[in-house]
Amino acid sequence: MSSTIWCLVIGVIGARVKFYDENIMDKAKASSIAILGTIFIVIASMSTVSLKEFLHFIPQILAIIVIGQIGIILGGYLFSKLTKWHPYKGMSLALTAMFGFPADYILCQEVSRSVGRTEEEQQILLNEL
Repeated sequence: MSSTIWCLVIGVIGARVKFYDENIMDKAKASSIAILGTIFIVIASMSTVSLKEFLHFIPQILAIIVIGQIGIILGGYLFSKLTKWHPYKGMSLALTAMFGFPADYILCQEVSRSVGRTEEEQQILLNEL
């Protein structure tokens, strides 16, 4: 197993057993740096793909994205009805699976900053999102 996966497992277990303080990255003002590092890791892993390979797989990638998005939206709608949530909330929660971390976290931060009028309201929105 890769070292990145081990770090993730250790972090999740440590947070679950309350070994780490809650929101420790935010308190240390290091969330943005960690997200930036994650983005660089993803971009670096794509360096082995040639342009020809990339162009060859575009139709398959687009088909997977469209079919996956339709399935995720339908699943989010159905399960939000079953759990008596508002469908928009359930569908948007399900769609975060399409983007994954850190993109979904960045989107939640930007929405809470844009919509929240005070610091407290922004934090409430971010926690809800």
